[in-house]
Amino acid sequence: MRSSSTMKMSAGISQEAFRVVAIGLALGLAGCNSEAATGPEAGHVEPARVENARPEADLATVYLSVDAERRLGIETTATAIQSLGATRTLPGEIIVPQERTMSISAPFAAIVTPPPEGAMRVEGANIGQGEIVLQLQPLPGDGEALRLRADARFVEQQWQAAQERVADTRLQFEAGEMNEAQLEAAESNLAVAQMARDASNRLWSYIEGGGPEQAGVMAITIASPRAGILQTLHVSPGQAVSPGEALFDIVNQNVLWVKVPVYAGEIRTIDRSMPAHIQPLGRWGDLDGVEVRPLAGPLTGDTNAASVDLFYLLNNAERIFNPAERVSVVLPVTTEAEALVVPLSAIWRDIHGGEWVYQNIAPQTYARRRVSIARSSGDFAVLASGPPAGTMVATVGVAELAGTEFGVPH
Repeated sequence: MRSSSTMKMSAGISQEAFRVVAIGLALGLAGCNSEAATGPEAGHVEPARVENARPEADLATVYLSVDAERRLGIETTATAIQSLGATRTLPGEIIVPQERTMSISAPFAAIVTPPPEGAMRVEGANIGQGEIVLQLQPLPGDGEALRLRADARFVEQQWQAAQERVADTRLQFEAGEMNEAQLEAAESNLAVAQMARDASNRLWSYIEGGGPEQAGVMAITIASPRAGILQTLHVSPGQAVSPGEALFDIVNQNVLWVKVPVYAGEIRTIDRSMPAHIQPLGRWGDLDGVEVRPLAGPLTGDTNAASVDLFYLLNNAERIFNPAERVSVVLPVTTEAEALVVPLSAIWRDIHGGEWVYQNIAPQTYARRRVSIARSSGDFAVLASGPPAGTMVATVGVAELAGTEFGVPH
């Protein structure tokens, strides 16, 4: 009985052990199959692979002999941290001051004709002072003599009033109560009044003569009273115009204004006693940009944007900027800040506009390092990023080092 019970118990244990071993083998085989299916031998493709990776810090290194370094005249200096007047860069707009725009109107009813020398000028053309822009063929009619006489008297009164304004303005200018722009505007208005008076007098002479011998004064030439740009031509040949109708506008672009909206909460941080600098959007050439001087302009602003307008005077004799052009304005502020600087002579630009310096990493050994220039201050470039302070960089012979790196032997 005992042996029979013992045998049954042994058989039960054996069967249980067999089941445990079978399950373990099955799990092991499943794990092997899974690893085999995902291993390299199963053709697994990596999501990305980079070959021949080369960090920018491992660019070509220039090795010079002692004699070559001497012939190239290489000189070095260390990048440094300096305390500089801080700046703030804001968008601005080039505008034409009102006194720089002059509108020429028809002094009488007439037909527009081209000038004697040929076709009429096009918008955007440079016009010299006294240059004929167009001619007017008078339109006489019933009661023309009475109307012209009245017009002549009116024009004469305008001319006399303009003379008086010029005299008063000149006296106030000499007393320091008015500026040069206001005197120039008064003189320009007198020139327009003089032109209208001359045209009216010639036409009145024609009407009084009443014969064909006066045909020479039929075509009244209209000249520009000042030099500038023909901004707008309001008429075309053959068009009939009424007295006082606009003919063309002349703009003097030699002196323009720069309008800069500044947040009202920051207006007192701007140093308005110092000049600012402007650059076209996208930045070009000279790091300093073009200097503009502070100007006591009109008190304007935008309540919706909580901004106040600052104005600067731009000398645009070289016609670099155009009216309505958007520019980047670097404004000086009243605080100072520490910045990483390097002499401007250390900067080398590649053909794509990238900015670099040549770091002196060992005797007669130089490596090109990328920098990012935030702005300039005098003879220094203020770096937004670059080698840390104390790094020795070439300041003389930089172009020669670039020529050596890119295939010009020395």
